[in-house]
Amino acid sequence: MKKSPDEPAVKEPLTVRNIRELYDQGVNIMGFCRDREGVTQNSLDTILLSYDLQSGSYTRAALEDAEYRRNLEHYAGVIAGVLDDLEGETLLEVGVGEATTFCHVLSRLRRMPSAALGFDLSWSRVVCAQKYAGRFPELKLQLFTGDLFAAPLPDSSVDVVFTSHSIEPNHGREREALQELYRITRRWLVLFEPTYELGNDATRKRIEEHGYIRNLPAIARELGYRITRHELLDSTWSPQNQTGLMVIAKEPAASAASPPALACPICKAPLDKVRGHCFCGNCLKVFPVLDGIPCLLPANGILASKYPEAVS
Repeated sequence: MKKSPDEPAVKEPLTVRNIRELYDQGVNIMGFCRDREGVTQNSLDTILLSYDLQSGSYTRAALEDAEYRRNLEHYAGVIAGVLDDLEGETLLEVGVGEATTFCHVLSRLRRMPSAALGFDLSWSRVVCAQKYAGRFPELKLQLFTGDLFAAPLPDSSVDVVFTSHSIEPNHGREREALQELYRITRRWLVLFEPTYELGNDATRKRIEEHGYIRNLPAIARELGYRITRHELLDSTWSPQNQTGLMVIAKEPAASAASPPALACPICKAPLDKVRGHCFCGNCLKVFPVLDGIPCLLPANGILASKYPEAVS
């Protein structure tokens, strides 16, 4: 039967292999998926796929591109300068990526934190982070996968939590992101993110085109959070991608554990190490550990109520 001329065409399903081919051709995956679905916001699956396909690109740039390396080292110095002014023993980067920024920040801090943690949505990026961190033998990083909207950490468990252009693709979920990051923060939440409010016309246009976050300060105030700094950084990679700094203070809870314990991303109960993997005795789910990396996205949990009793 022939289709009516007015009948909408059915989109052919995309496979990951198809999207990989598009990425290899230089297509912006998040933009492609937004256009295909007719939406203005990036889905979590699209963000994960886009970043996973990029894995290795930041490491290559840091090692092979002299100008990129200079910008990276300067930017890391700016971040370290902000963090040095904050009191805290433990430090977490949410959206650690390949740890290219985190390693250089840590190497510039006046005092090394007692625990340095980082998580990212993409396992492939965390593998790259492990390798890059190996170039800094003085650093001891605890790396794992995690979703910033379901962070695998207990409440108020890390003294200082910071992000560097990692919340950015989540326009429409700014409130959720701030609430979850504030939950795990014990003393300070520090955001280095694209700024719609303080940015120039080119930055605002880029934020709109890419479905990036906006209005973080206003939302933070609506939530009752205390902003101690909000300013445009004087050091940016590009005039079309200006970075804003926002520092949020939180009244500290009781002393946090050092290092902070990992928690179930679903129920936030402590995770037990059972035969090399992470087990939640509340949800009765196992979260695998691949090449030493705990995989702690909610979807990674495998229902296995008998796992602790099973014979290996």
